[in-house]
Amino acid sequence: MAADLPPDLFDKTTIVSLLATVAIVLVAYLTSKSVLPASTTSTLRFLFIWHLADALCHFILEGSFLYHCFFSYITPDAETDVANLFPTPFNFLGWENQRIYGPQSGGDNPYAQLWMVYARADKRWAGVDLVCRDLLNGHADQLRNMLTGAFFFCV
Repeated sequence: MAADLPPDLFDKTTIVSLLATVAIVLVAYLTSKSVLPASTTSTLRFLFIWHLADALCHFILEGSFLYHCFFSYITPDAETDVANLFPTPFNFLGWENQRIYGPQSGGDNPYAQLWMVYARADKRWAGVDLVCRDLLNGHADQLRNMLTGAFFFCV
């Protein structure tokens, strides 16, 4: 059975990503213990942990994709193998076709590496795909609304 598994199933990036997810849930749990009263029901505590872990996941993991879409780029030269890169939309951020953006340009950044693993299944996540970026911006809007509601709930 072990011979059927891909050799890179548990590579460094995957292990770091799984540990980051565990850390996010642990932070959410510890936050629930410090900010919720001891008399809080287990259902309400679970919901608090679930929503905080979800918010942290959106901010940290999905936010890193948006970061790379806007700030990680390479300027291709004659030696750059552009055919193996996901194309950046023409005139993205006003640079016409002079830059290639996205996690594929993030180098050794751990978040860029995480998205490049994800891009093995769907290459759009390697670069700036306007649909993927807009999906995450929609998540950011939902997150902003949730945090605004949580603020008014707690005040």
